[in-house]
Amino acid sequence: MDASTPSPAAGALPGAGGDEQARNARVLVNAGGAVMLLQEHATPDRLIEECRAILGNSERLQLMSAAARSVAQPGAATNLADIVLDLARK
Repeated sequence: MDASTPSPAAGALPGAGGDEQARNARVLVNAGGAVMLLQEHATPDRLIEECRAILGNSERLQLMSAAARSVAQPGAATNLADIVLDLARK
């Protein structure tokens, strides 16, 4: 997997104050491309357990990777930046 390939994981968004993280993660979870751990359950041991379960099962990893790619929006950050810059110029 190269850096441009979505991986079956969802990271935290710095500064997110509402339910943005969960809503963003649910897209991947619903597609089968991620596992969601709620903050109160996200202990180091649980994270290790989930990672081992995914990484230790190559079929599951491949299915999750394909699912994540199915909902990926390559270039989304660039598109958003272009929109913001266009608005700033007006």
